[in-house]
Amino acid sequence: MPFVTVNDIRMHYVEAGSGEPLVVLHGLGSCAEDWEEQVARFDGSYRVIVPDLRGFGLTDKADGPYSVAGFAADVSGLLAQLGVERFNLLGFSMGGAVAFQLALNAPDAVQSLIIVNSLPSFELDSPKKRFMVASRMMMARLLGMERVVKILSARVLPEPHQREAREELIERHKTNSTACYLAAIRALAGWSIRPRLGELRMPVLVVASDQDYTDVAEKEATVAALPDARLAVIRDSRHVVYVDQPEAFTRAVLEFLASVSP
Repeated sequence: MPFVTVNDIRMHYVEAGSGEPLVVLHGLGSCAEDWEEQVARFDGSYRVIVPDLRGFGLTDKADGPYSVAGFAADVSGLLAQLGVERFNLLGFSMGGAVAFQLALNAPDAVQSLIIVNSLPSFELDSPKKRFMVASRMMMARLLGMERVVKILSARVLPEPHQREAREELIERHKTNSTACYLAAIRALAGWSIRPRLGELRMPVLVVASDQDYTDVAEKEATVAALPDARLAVIRDSRHVVYVDQPEAFTRAVLEFLASVSP
């Protein structure tokens, strides 16, 4: 298994395929292993690199506090060690926040940006968002990660035919560190780069599930604020779109990447 030492942690990553680099950043409580199916779909055309972010997967469970800027610095350090100077960047959920931050930090390095069921701001600017964060933190403290994962997986993969995917997700995520999970939530809460969206001049694809935690309208507003962006809405999909609608998700991503490839 490939590891590199980045900043103060030993960071695990998955790499497959060849061609233009495509860096994929996972969501809260997730890991590179969750993207195994998508890696197999992408690696015929791209050099796919999927790190386990700080505190998750096989990367060190470092003490907090965490920050979105810190996550982005870890990814930058990994790519520097791999000799990757320019790349396509895909971020899902929490990984979308990290991708936005990394694109701002190194705009010349990011050839294109794909944001999946995420936003440029995790400010707690509505009762719904404040409740979501408070309930997640309370569940993690009181119930433990295995119970939290069971509850959340039932919400995002509720259909009978999704049982196998739901059980796989539970098995992978139940061993998450509660402390790291809480540290990541605290890193996200209040983070925002919304006022700086106009600085991101690379082509951007925003992928939105029609039944995601946040409304499609918020993703439409993000697209409107970016200089060169388009929106792909995936129907009959909840938060983990790459699991519940893998074909539609893959098609949207690959069509976008083909359209912006030099």
